[in-house]
Amino acid sequence: MSTVTDSGPVARGCSVVTVGTYDGVHLGHRRLIDETKRSARELGCKSVVVTFAVHPSKVLRPDAPVPLLCTLAEKIALLEATGIDEVVVLDFDAARARESAEDFVIRDLVGGLSVAEVVVGSNFRFGYKRRGDVALLRRLGREYGFITKGIDLVLDDEHHSVVSSTRIRSLISAGELVEAAHLLGRSYLLTGMIDAGFGLRVDDELLIPPPGTYRVTLSQTRARGGVAVAGEPPALMATARVGATGAIVLIPTSGDVDLDLTEPVEVAFASDRDQASEGDR
Repeated sequence: MSTVTDSGPVARGCSVVTVGTYDGVHLGHRRLIDETKRSARELGCKSVVVTFAVHPSKVLRPDAPVPLLCTLAEKIALLEATGIDEVVVLDFDAARARESAEDFVIRDLVGGLSVAEVVVGSNFRFGYKRRGDVALLRRLGREYGFITKGIDLVLDDEHHSVVSSTRIRSLISAGELVEAAHLLGRSYLLTGMIDAGFGLRVDDELLIPPPGTYRVTLSQTRARGGVAVAGEPPALMATARVGATGAIVLIPTSGDVDLDLTEPVEVAFASDRDQASEGDR
């Protein structure tokens, strides 16, 4: 898989493209990616995810941006794991926010990616004031020679509700990490550095679960010279205690503590919130 930014190369053959913020790369996203890959194979094109370097809310609502389910680097890694051919990361700034849906399609999809097919959710909206939708994509496709597929949204079998980043954020904010993991297709992860007192420092744009205690697993990829070391230590069971300010303290509960404090630690949440931590009520 390759990753291209706004300043990267644009010369290429045909592309089948899916577009979105892709925060968390959840089960709904993966359905779109699977369809994108399938169509690309049939058409002999490259499969491409187009996403953005920052969440649009950071520009549109700078005083109250959406808390993120993953960093940009984590998002790219999750997208890479899907087997997509290429990820194109576009800047989202004030100029992009003012860009019309038509200009985005003509410049970035048709001109930049030689798009043969666009795959999006049936409720997809884009462009200035979210005026672009599947109907607009189909109209432009007739003019510029590409197909548009509006895919029905993935539903959670248990609750018959749409799988979305918004719903997953709501579940995490309520301490319902098990259901959030079900919709993500994996445990909710926070990655950061730990200090000698086992405090975890993470990107301040990430969504932190509410105060309480959680069962978690800790894992770490050791690297030497940029190459992962064989024989990684197994994941370590621990408790994460989240305070009222969002500070996270990790308390290992099994095995020898074999973590390198100079390397990031991945914390996977394995339970719902147990109870409010003492002193945090």
